[in-house]
Amino acid sequence: RDTIERGGVTVHNMQLAYDEEATFYAERQIYEYARATDRPFCLVVSLTHPHFPFLVPPRYWDLYRDEEISMPRIGRLPDADLDPHSRRVRRGLGLEDSDVTPGQTRDARHAYFGAIRYFDDKVGRLLRALKEARLDDNTAIIVTSDHGEMLGERGLWCKDLFFEWAMRVPFITRIPGLPGGNRVGELASLVDLLPTLLDLAGIDEATLAEPVEGTSLLDSMQAGTRTGPHRVAAEYSAEGAEAPMVMIRRAGFKYIHAEGDPPQLFDLESDPDELVNLADRPEQTERCETFRAEVERDWDLSGMDREIRLSQRRRALVAAALDEGRHQSWDHQPRPDHSRLYVRGRTGSEAVDRKIRLPAEGYPFRG
Repeated sequence: RDTIERGGVTVHNMQLAYDEEATFYAERQIYEYARATDRPFCLVVSLTHPHFPFLVPPRYWDLYRDEEISMPRIGRLPDADLDPHSRRVRRGLGLEDSDVTPGQTRDARHAYFGAIRYFDDKVGRLLRALKEARLDDNTAIIVTSDHGEMLGERGLWCKDLFFEWAMRVPFITRIPGLPGGNRVGELASLVDLLPTLLDLAGIDEATLAEPVEGTSLLDSMQAGTRTGPHRVAAEYSAEGAEAPMVMIRRAGFKYIHAEGDPPQLFDLESDPDELVNLADRPEQTERCETFRAEVERDWDLSGMDREIRLSQRRRALVAAALDEGRHQSWDHQPRPDHSRLYVRGRTGSEAVDRKIRLPAEGYPFRG
């Protein structure tokens, strides 16, 4: 159900409708793979939950009691204790002069936790479909996300920062032939996902037209410890950013750089909440210079800035043109072909049945 009742107010949550539809189509595609071919396949199922706005069906809300909901470990920080980017983000949220109430904070986190359970159920549906299609024993499964969420930490409600709450994401795998139950605590990145998929597919990166960033994680999954480089790099150029921002994390330290803003350096082992910026400490000068040299080596920040601003002008021009006359959305509009989705009367029913059915459990199909 995608209509939520809260405090007498009815809210239609389009994200729920999207995730329900995406899961349905993914299930159906799994059965199509099982019926139609023995070739390898790659299925990407992109769901929106958990995500703002924090609304979930009541049965997921009711899985938790208010007293079970943890509150932010670091409450709202004064402006003087925030870096310039955090202040810009707070201003963009409309929270520079006020804050959400403790009750609103608890409700938002309550709904977020419920949304995680909602997402878990969708993953469960896909796992059941793989099992029913007898594809579960030879299908690699990876569950991950594109960002985290501050959830009120430091008084911030967003994903637009390099702090750990917004940066850390789940990365859960089940790979045929590899032992389960390993938890790898070392650094890994979404950039490592592509080389991991290439490794799974038996594709040599050297045969590709362009070099691939990141390193495969298969060896790490096998060993239970990170076997590749212990570095994570990230970049950000969206809300609140006045110039491209980049981050490098290595050996317990995180370095954040953006032209026009002071650098930030955090020791995550002694300061996991990232409250003490060490960039101005004399004893950290050499470390900061090393990180700064990596930034200059790995990024053309001025070039990125030019390309971003040019892209913004181009998209603004297109958006203005599309607002004239008959509206034409520039978003992708799927046009499904239903002609082959259902049983038609053009062939005998027995031939159709043999073509489309999956073997029943305990009754192997003989064609």
